[in-house]
Amino acid sequence: MRKAFWVFLFIQIAILIFPFTAGSWQVGEEAPPFFIESADGKKLYLEMIHGTLSLIFCEDRSAVEKNNDIKHQLSQFRDNNLSLLQNFQIIQVVNASSANFLTKTIWKRKLLQNSRKNNIVIYADWTGDMLRDYQLKSRESNLIFIDQAGIIRYLFSGKVNDQELKIIEDLLLSVAHESR
Repeated sequence: MRKAFWVFLFIQIAILIFPFTAGSWQVGEEAPPFFIESADGKKLYLEMIHGTLSLIFCEDRSAVEKNNDIKHQLSQFRDNNLSLLQNFQIIQVVNASSANFLTKTIWKRKLLQNSRKNNIVIYADWTGDMLRDYQLKSRESNLIFIDQAGIIRYLFSGKVNDQELKIIEDLLLSVAHESR
């Protein structure tokens, strides 16, 4: 009986503590800070994207190509709606937390090659903090839409289908209209 009481007490304490420490980020909340860096040393912080509409693809290297077609479609969507979306950017982040002092040079070389090949700066989350802090799924393509004020407007993990793409496009236009 006494053991059951302690188990019950432990569970109640865990329920009270973990929601506040884990940072269960949701749409409508302020985005947690992040720091990412490209292979050539270009740094990006949350504060640096304030004032822009930013769609961040945060992916594990095994899922980096999962939504490549969507990235291209969204770039075209921006170009087709440039009067509204001139401050819209797509940011690609690869979880590089598995890199160590022996493999980091290889990671940087591959990131630079892929950045040049895709004509986009690919940032690395060298520590895995972004994946953890935003509670993103590992080995998955994660999308985070952060508005001009630093508020999370959209979260998604997985392969974006046509229906989900339409939701993203409509949300982008809606948020762009709000800010005018």
